[in-house]
Amino acid sequence: MTKWKRLFNAQSRGHVIVLGAGVIGVTSAYYLARAGHDVTVVDRADHVTAGAGYANGGQLSYSFTDALANPAFLKKIPRFLLGLDPAVIIANPFNSDLLKWGASFLRQCTGKRAQENSIKVLNLALRSSAMLEELLSVTLDFSCRRAGKLVLIRDNESLDKAARNYHTKREHGCKTEILSIEQASVLEPALAHMPGPYAGAVYCEHDEVADTRAFTEELARWLMAHKKVTFEMGQDVQSLITRGNQIDGVRCNGHDIVGDAVVVYAGAWTEKLLAI
Repeated sequence: MTKWKRLFNAQSRGHVIVLGAGVIGVTSAYYLARAGHDVTVVDRADHVTAGAGYANGGQLSYSFTDALANPAFLKKIPRFLLGLDPAVIIANPFNSDLLKWGASFLRQCTGKRAQENSIKVLNLALRSSAMLEELLSVTLDFSCRRAGKLVLIRDNESLDKAARNYHTKREHGCKTEILSIEQASVLEPALAHMPGPYAGAVYCEHDEVADTRAFTEELARWLMAHKKVTFEMGQDVQSLITRGNQIDGVRCNGHDIVGDAVVVYAGAWTEKLLAI
């Protein structure tokens, strides 16, 4: 961390190693390269976005950022733990790491913290939307289009909650609408053939859809062609190269890649990488 802060606070140029060639790793490589750094992206897969981004749902839902940790969610937890909800599977509910994370999650399930967290995530989402507009100038073809998003609400209690969130979101620059089911049916005629009842709907016309894998692949090709970015694929990181409290690179497949800073975007493998 000391090395990272010195490298970027001084606005110097250096060689940055990015571990993880998913959408976050490749996008980070773009901004690092734009800032003037040489970048090496390292991944154990043989091609970019081979993990969670490979078949991502592709929803760019900037407006639907309500915190999962909230008072209403507490009532659902027993069903999850007992395996009574078909949408959630907890393979080992008594895993020590899960229990530790769960305790932290429960501390966030207050009305005040839920609102604070929702606003923070909303601001982050709106910033992501603005940054994507910048990335579109790179002329990438990843089927990005403004499709809007319509979320149906089944009961009046949930609709009242959505209405309260609606005012908060508009105060922070997010334009959503609360619709009656009749208004929603005008936007999506197929609702007339769906079983109800529904109390209403939430709609945001500014939300988008895109192909995450195509985006990552296109951006990686652009970086190799236009910036000092190289991709070391098929490289299994065996250890981090450290000197005191500094990280000077990574050792993978028996050879070293040395750099001025290392950033890790390895998804579910991040904890394991940082522990070695």
